[in-house]
Amino acid sequence: MAEPVFLLAYANDRSDPERYLRNLVDEVRAVRTALEDKISPPYRIEVRPNATLDDIIKVFDRYEGQVRIFHYAGHADSLQLMFEGDDKHQGFASQEGFTRLLASQKGLRLAFLNGCTTQNHALSMVEAGIPAVVATSQLINDSAALMFADRFYQQIGNQKSISKSFDDAEIKVQTALTGGGNGGYRGLYWGKKNVEIPNVFPWELYGVKKDWRVQVKKASSKGSIVHLMVNRDRQAEHFRDTVDYILENTLHPPQFFVIHGSRNEKHRSLVTRFKEANIRYSAERILGEDQGIVHFYDMKEWPYTGELPMRQRNLKRSIARAIEFDGLAGSSWDGKDLIERQKSRGKVVIFQHTISAEKWDTNTLKLIKWYIKEFWQVDGKELPQFIIFLNIIYPEESQNAISKLFGGATRRQRIQKQLRELGAEEGELFQVLREIKPVTYEDVVNWVDEYFADELSGMADIIYASNNRKPLPMEVVEYQLKKEIDRINKEKAQRELFDELEDA
Repeated sequence: MAEPVFLLAYANDRSDPERYLRNLVDEVRAVRTALEDKISPPYRIEVRPNATLDDIIKVFDRYEGQVRIFHYAGHADSLQLMFEGDDKHQGFASQEGFTRLLASQKGLRLAFLNGCTTQNHALSMVEAGIPAVVATSQLINDSAALMFADRFYQQIGNQKSISKSFDDAEIKVQTALTGGGNGGYRGLYWGKKNVEIPNVFPWELYGVKKDWRVQVKKASSKGSIVHLMVNRDRQAEHFRDTVDYILENTLHPPQFFVIHGSRNEKHRSLVTRFKEANIRYSAERILGEDQGIVHFYDMKEWPYTGELPMRQRNLKRSIARAIEFDGLAGSSWDGKDLIERQKSRGKVVIFQHTISAEKWDTNTLKLIKWYIKEFWQVDGKELPQFIIFLNIIYPEESQNAISKLFGGATRRQRIQKQLRELGAEEGELFQVLREIKPVTYEDVVNWVDEYFADELSGMADIIYASNNRKPLPMEVVEYQLKKEIDRINKEKAQRELFDELEDA
């Protein structure tokens, strides 16, 4: 079955600075994030920035019958929607022609026209058979448009109906931007301070089929993008393929994931993103807010010395120190004791162990095998869901000349071979994610183009200017991106404050 599609398009006026909508990119980014966090897949999110009319037509042709929601953000009036044209100039779509285009999309359930005075378009579209349309009756402020769209699509992502999502978004915006009475609506509208403000809410929901909602099978929802991690998508995809199944299956034994890479490649932050963006959301959605509590424990000590029995005892001591359960201390306990004590505290438990490959020896691998095969062996009864990350950190090393001459393997290669063999033995319970690699120039170019095309177009050249475009550690790239995004947000806040003072 073909995947359903949400098409998000925005078009700005880049020829007239006074008409440039500063919050437009933020609006589409917020909508995309809200949807990707919760329903992608099975829903595919297609974004067309700086969209031309031809861009929209091509998406409809490519996904014929698959587009469920069309979201437009940009300038409009009662007769036309503004798109971009050649050389960044304006292009337009007439109300009549664009209505016919949308009406021909048989799978379409909602058109959201988040521009000024699109009510006339909505009436025409509903008459043409489009089930539901969100449109505006007045000139709207683009920051209010951002807030309204963000809340609406958060609720759509929560599998609320179109009408319920609209009501929740209306409440959110009215609460945040209005203070009651005619003057309270000023924050919703675009215009100078002397313009008369109508005492009505500018968005309205039209149509006869407002109860449609997204349908997401629990086992197929994979969570969100790994924001700011740039080239970690493959690790995230692999992880998301498993997490929902784990949480739905109460008899699922503890699940191990191996994250491996060099010291500077941000193992721990990747686990943090998984915890916050994937596991927490899935737990609350599948188990409910009362049971979907996620407990995270960071085991700071992995045993490296002594024979295997001593390391086993020391590993249990490390776990006991990290989790601080009453009645659980030292090494005189086993996995069953831990599971019994966890049952009353919530159903999802995350362990993170960090293992230095510099200290890797035969007993390290034996300890991991014991941890998987024996420590966590429990009867087939209902369990809390344990998700355990093993972060393998490799030293920065190169093959010596003799080893290279005779085709010898590096420490990294030997460890990876052992992990692959262990994964083959344990099947789906022990998954080795793709090795975390340094970030390339092309990784940053592609990431910026997808998420911050307008604001950070030259960021890759800035980051890689001094090293001839050689790959960089993730922490270097993430620091630079975060710094620039913080700068953008600060400048945006200053502009908004200045506008408020000017209008006061």
